[in-house]
Amino acid sequence: MWNLILGLLLIRATLDNFFDEFRLEVGGADFSPGVLLNVIVLAVFALLLFKNRSRAALPFLFWAPFLVVLAISIAHTPDRIGAIRLYAVQVTYFAFFAIPFLLPNTATRNDGIVDVLLISSVVPFVYGLYELATGFNSEFRAQSTFPHANIFAFYILIVMSGILYKVYNQQARPTLGVLSAYVGLLLVALGYLLLTQTRSAWIAFGVMFGLAALLIDKRLMLAGVVIPALLFVPAVQTRLEDTSSSTDLAAGEALSSYAWRQRLWEQAFDDLKGHDVLGKGLGAFHVNSTSFSDLVTGDQTTEAHSAYVQTTYENGWVGLSAFLWIYIACIGALLNSRRYAPAESTIGVACVLAMLIVNYSDNTPYYLSYNWYAWSFVAFMICKCRAIQASKAGLFTQRVSRPSNLRQLRT
Repeated sequence: MWNLILGLLLIRATLDNFFDEFRLEVGGADFSPGVLLNVIVLAVFALLLFKNRSRAALPFLFWAPFLVVLAISIAHTPDRIGAIRLYAVQVTYFAFFAIPFLLPNTATRNDGIVDVLLISSVVPFVYGLYELATGFNSEFRAQSTFPHANIFAFYILIVMSGILYKVYNQQARPTLGVLSAYVGLLLVALGYLLLTQTRSAWIAFGVMFGLAALLIDKRLMLAGVVIPALLFVPAVQTRLEDTSSSTDLAAGEALSSYAWRQRLWEQAFDDLKGHDVLGKGLGAFHVNSTSFSDLVTGDQTTEAHSAYVQTTYENGWVGLSAFLWIYIACIGALLNSRRYAPAESTIGVACVLAMLIVNYSDNTPYYLSYNWYAWSFVAFMICKCRAIQASKAGLFTQRVSRPSNLRQLRT
């Protein structure tokens, strides 16, 4: 079963566009073949949970409040079928987070999840060369095998986190040749991150590597020279110019992407009044956007372009609190092991912070493949840190319990 999960992670990054080509409408909702993979994940998770219930306490502590709030919100959503589908997707995120805990020996004895994560990037990166040769899309943004450039960018951040772990893993230092390969992969990932033109991912990259440089290896500060160099790239300059927050424009002028988001958020919160405790139901933003926003015309609909705004609108302040609790709990679990696994703990925290940053301005809860990789990696890092902590604490106990050491302690 563990190999099946690893196999799904190995291929999932390459399948989004393929699945989109075979979407079918069933009962007013469209489904892709990807739903079959979701069913497999949930079946494996249910079987593992049945066999290892005692190991599920921690992941349930992190995720149960959010999943309960989502379940409650299905009762008052305007699109119950769509909400049930979204809920099932969220449960798969929880499943990928929980599975490393349910198989702790497998998850911490080797680096299977991280190795699969890095190998999964080969096809997207190679396909990116084809994109580069054919001029990308109309926006000249790299998106590779993903439906949108932003999803590719967020996936790259998780790959970068995996590379950092492999380089600074205290239990298995890479040889010079392997280290060179990791550095090369990191440079390729950085190049694609630039080509995605995803600004929130650039900020997340800066925070992630800044924290790693501060707490792990000062040499990583060299990555900081990339940031001012980016300002001279025309595509970057264009993307940065599109960050104006002003919504006070003359007739005929277009809002910047950030100003457009701000107006949408304001209109959403105006519509939320009176429902701000539990929200308007899972999937409600998509349905209601046509009525509360003048930015949506005709038959078009939109999501919030912010995980925090969308969660608040659909599940209220209670839902937002439960959503943030997942991230806070993960950071707390990682910091709890920092004394014993400083590098691993820092990399895990940096990854979670990067996820929090990109949540601000994008529909991250709807990016299934990204979430599978992100939550499985974060869970792996927590399991790894806890295993290192247990190993070192056990070694200390053994040393102290020796008769000669006990005599020394008495004196």
